[in-house]
Amino acid sequence: MIDITDIDQAQRLYQALSKDSALFAKEIMGHIVTRIPDFHREAYEVIDKNYQYLAFVWGRGLAKSTISHTIQVTKDICHASEPYTILISETIDQASADLISVQDEIINNELIHQLYGDLKGEIWNVQSMELANGCYVKCLGYGSRVRGAKWKNSRPTKIILDDFESEQNSATPDQREEVQRWINARVMPATEVSSSKYQFWGTIVHPDAFLARAKNLSFFKHPYGHYQEVPIERNGKPVWPERYPMSWIELTRKRYEETRQLSLFLQEYYNIPSLTGKPRFNPDMITEIDGVFQREGITTWIKHANGTKTPVYVFIGVDPASSLAETADNTIMTVIGVLPSLGAKKYIILDMFADKLTPTEQRDKLFELAYTYSPKMVTIETQGYQGALEDMCREKMREKGLYFAIKSFKSNKSKSNKWLLGLEPVINSGDISRLSGLKNWQLLQNELVCYNENVRAHDDTIDGLFLALQGSYAPQNYDVDEMITKLRHRADTKNKRKRTWFTT
Repeated sequence: MIDITDIDQAQRLYQALSKDSALFAKEIMGHIVTRIPDFHREAYEVIDKNYQYLAFVWGRGLAKSTISHTIQVTKDICHASEPYTILISETIDQASADLISVQDEIINNELIHQLYGDLKGEIWNVQSMELANGCYVKCLGYGSRVRGAKWKNSRPTKIILDDFESEQNSATPDQREEVQRWINARVMPATEVSSSKYQFWGTIVHPDAFLARAKNLSFFKHPYGHYQEVPIERNGKPVWPERYPMSWIELTRKRYEETRQLSLFLQEYYNIPSLTGKPRFNPDMITEIDGVFQREGITTWIKHANGTKTPVYVFIGVDPASSLAETADNTIMTVIGVLPSLGAKKYIILDMFADKLTPTEQRDKLFELAYTYSPKMVTIETQGYQGALEDMCREKMREKGLYFAIKSFKSNKSKSNKWLLGLEPVINSGDISRLSGLKNWQLLQNELVCYNENVRAHDDTIDGLFLALQGSYAPQNYDVDEMITKLRHRADTKNKRKRTWFTT
């Protein structure tokens, strides 16, 4: 509890609180702020710099509304720093809920009463309020006529937009264009005061939505403004571990994955938009790893440049082509390694074969890859003629004595829908990496870009990667060298028994 019985101390505190939003949150709003994580502190600091344009793109549950409204607006009122504030959400009811949280602090926060007095004014309802010190706050919904807004002799001095974009108003190109037009024509011209401030808070709902493009807009950069994007974790480290530890994040992700809604999880918590209709890939998220694949028997691992070894399980996806024509698709065989579920990266593309092959050559190439990589599973696309490859492989297994699991895949979904559910979120979340010097990487990269740009081109490598991921699973994290030593010892013991089973 703050001691404000000393007048001089109270005045010093008042001055300090007026310049420091983090201090105000900790001391005056301590009943809702127990600890300030680093990204909150950064947000408070840029708010205190009085930039004209601010954009905060945070994952769900990271207290956007609490900071943007309950804390910030309450502080502005207490210090009479913003004569006229407008709160805008997708609906006026959402904005009103945020206003009510501010009103609750003004009425019930004893520290505010002691330090700032009774601030409740004559106008006090769920959509607007005028404070005893003359400050005015008004709520509006998306699409409202903000331009021309005026209270007594004041134009708006701060406009806060929170969760103003959604799947409902930003799903189509026309809707997204209308959001941009509304911001430019109705929100930005709402005041003639050059010092007025505009804040945009929310999550990214589409790659072409306003908040998705904000990071590249000049007015969200110094000296005019600031852009802050915060996912729920970075490289396996939670941004707010007290509220969302890594165990909670992993469990929540698994729940979304099991219900085939990973893309929704990534949108809500990582600011990676979930698209409806046609997927959109970000090839830059497939980063390079400096290492080599190695195996001994059925034990497979990645040896990194620093000498460490990470176990992997190998899976192969096969998209066989039915023609050798020049314009026909290539036969694609994509080899991936699945890493233990420890860090941000979950999959590594180990190899990628792309060429035109006869059916017999397809079978022989697959056996060559199986011998090299010892896969846990091979998934083969079976549409029409393609089903013959599986039968040919099983026949050769009996001849050669080299066995591996085969699973046929026949989708009843369009390519766009199956990639939207099973591939786009994995690529765009950064879960996939590639070995340094990966063969045919440029081909995959080009096909991803062409698909994004609606350029008519082949997409075989995309299908191959999708197939390799189907049904893949991670190994336990174990010491590779220790495992190899045990297996060698077991093999030696077995061989000795074979040599000494005769007795005299």
